[in-house]
Amino acid sequence: MASLESFKQQLAARGLSGTIAIGRQMRRASTTGQRALDRPGFAEFCADLGINLTPAQREELFALFDQEPTDGTVDLSEFLAAIAPHLTADQEALVRQAFQKLDANHSNEITLEDIRPVYDAKHHPKVMKGEMTEEQALAEWVQILEGGRGNRDGRISYEEFLAYYQSLSSNFLGRPGMFEEMMRSCWKL
Repeated sequence: MASLESFKQQLAARGLSGTIAIGRQMRRASTTGQRALDRPGFAEFCADLGINLTPAQREELFALFDQEPTDGTVDLSEFLAAIAPHLTADQEALVRQAFQKLDANHSNEITLEDIRPVYDAKHHPKVMKGEMTEEQALAEWVQILEGGRGNRDGRISYEEFLAYYQSLSSNFLGRPGMFEEMMRSCWKL
């Protein structure tokens, strides 16, 4: 899709490829102050960034990004999933390896019980500040892995896990090898 590729190039030209930078811009353009945009907010987001799109292109992209059309907004996870580069075969193999490491009982899904022995929540910044318990941090991690399009059943499928890392990969644009290093470091692969 030409509009999507043009949009990605224009974002990258403005130095916006990572979650934090994009989330900050989305919050500024949002009518609610959240990291979700309705159609007018999306138009403002594009205008603030100097991204040149016709109204038809903007509508086409909004429809592409909005994975839950009933809510009429594009949230950060939907946005990142749409603009993220495709993982290479080697990167996807690392994601599969991490998933298999977590899925110790080979059920083809990861639960809080699977993550608990591997994910050390005591070093989570909010746990260290006393703002949440280790159990809350683990539950938050499960929700994050399920992603904006997950079914919120507390079980992470490989597809949900892959989608999370697919969207996270946008943080590593222009930094060869960093995604692979992060995966090996986080999951001790």
